[in-house]
Amino acid sequence: LMYGFIHRAARQSCSPDAVVTDLNTFLRSFAKRSDLLDHYFSATLFFGVVDPRTLTMHYVNAGHPAGLVRRGDEILRLPATSHPVGYFDQEHFQVGTFQFTAADRFLLYTDGLVDSPNQLGEMFGAERLDDAFRRLNGDHMVFLDRLFAEIDTFLAGQAPFDDCTAIVMDFHRVT
Repeated sequence: LMYGFIHRAARQSCSPDAVVTDLNTFLRSFAKRSDLLDHYFSATLFFGVVDPRTLTMHYVNAGHPAGLVRRGDEILRLPATSHPVGYFDQEHFQVGTFQFTAADRFLLYTDGLVDSPNQLGEMFGAERLDDAFRRLNGDHMVFLDRLFAEIDTFLAGQAPFDDCTAIVMDFHRVT
């Protein structure tokens, strides 16, 4: 539902605030129509637009786990700029700005990646994710394969608590 709405909305505007505000209005209309049935539609969301010429990203992080940027050995976080979509009527969402540099690696992930417990009840957690993000190399596909292999090893055959999804983007020199 959200993917289809975002796909349509992004064809008309590349403004993260406009797209997320329209999505929120759309989800709130469902909540108002289904109040008696208790069918509320809400979600976390990271929506960003990167200018490929300048590597500047404008984004809304609506309650989603913080996006991570690896710059050398440093891990930078792009925290939430607002609450999740669908909860409140809201005319605008706060937009963050981030300046990527060549050689940055950007990781977006769902909370199931860090919140899934192993057989001892320990969660993979943000610290393990930071460590893996800092040390795992290879192109984006190799990196993701290695990251999910580490998570599978940590879980030791136990099913993840929630969906485990990740997207990684590598930034290169602008020509």
